[in-house]
Amino acid sequence: MKLNNSMKIIVNDSLQNISERAVNNTTRQYLPSALPFTIAGPFGRVDSEIATLSLLTLNHSVLNINSQAVIQVTGLMSLHLCYLLRGKGALINGMVNFNEEQVAYNFWPNAHYRITVGEGRYIFLLLEVKSELYPLLSGEYSFLQDSGKYRPRLSISDTVHQAIHQVLNIQESGELGRINLEAAANRLFFLTLKEVNRHAGRSEKIVPDTYADSDNALSDIAVFINDHLEEKLTIEMVARKFNLSRSKLLETFKSTFGQPLHEYIVFRRMEKAKALLQQGLSLSEICGVVGYPDKSNFVRAFRKASGITPALYRKRFFMNRSG
Repeated sequence: MKLNNSMKIIVNDSLQNISERAVNNTTRQYLPSALPFTIAGPFGRVDSEIATLSLLTLNHSVLNINSQAVIQVTGLMSLHLCYLLRGKGALINGMVNFNEEQVAYNFWPNAHYRITVGEGRYIFLLLEVKSELYPLLSGEYSFLQDSGKYRPRLSISDTVHQAIHQVLNIQESGELGRINLEAAANRLFFLTLKEVNRHAGRSEKIVPDTYADSDNALSDIAVFINDHLEEKLTIEMVARKFNLSRSKLLETFKSTFGQPLHEYIVFRRMEKAKALLQQGLSLSEICGVVGYPDKSNFVRAFRKASGITPALYRKRFFMNRSG
């Protein structure tokens, strides 16, 4: 699900990005100044709202699923907390049961995991923290220093549950609502970190499944792409860089990330462009940062990925932010 628009719904190998099929939804908005999105298909319907704050990105999603679906959560160089507020029988990476009133924590840079859900209604809240905070956090919370993978779930305590309630029940709107949401989200994040840290010593480590092994094998490629978005990235260039054949790279990458390599590169470029648009950079500046020397090509690619122009995206972002 995303968060930072990295939420993907995979059904029968068909990938849909919330950001690529965005329409204004008509459901209740829980997060002040959040951008609402809705996607629907044979699998059912997902209503999602995304709020980008100073330290965190929040995603609140309501899923009404008609048949089994796989949520692929990918957060390049980010750390995740995923709270399941409603729904039972979800499965993380095909091996860990994830039930109502539990939080899954994925504290590895280049976090990737899958949540399989069956028919029913599910409500998720996901927090994504900026990766540059990882060194600071790992110095304070000892479990982040362990390279092993702890059992990625924990029951939601009463204290954390109350903090979630505060996040989803902000009464103020506009800038005041955003300030209140920022404070509530930060409190929830750090309360959860403390509880995870307290339980980590008693949490059994798990052996990654094949999916996770593939992620580890390709994590350096994902980091390389993210760090070189301003360059002319080609499949051949990436394959040579990591001593892989073209066919092996394409096959392994798609099986791990759920989309072809060239689509992934475009996706990361568009996500970075959106973040820069929110920061107020000019189109010329953004084009140079995300690897589009020609402004018209960038506008065309952005419109294809998002359904709207960069100018309209920026306008809508600041309109939603102002309430």
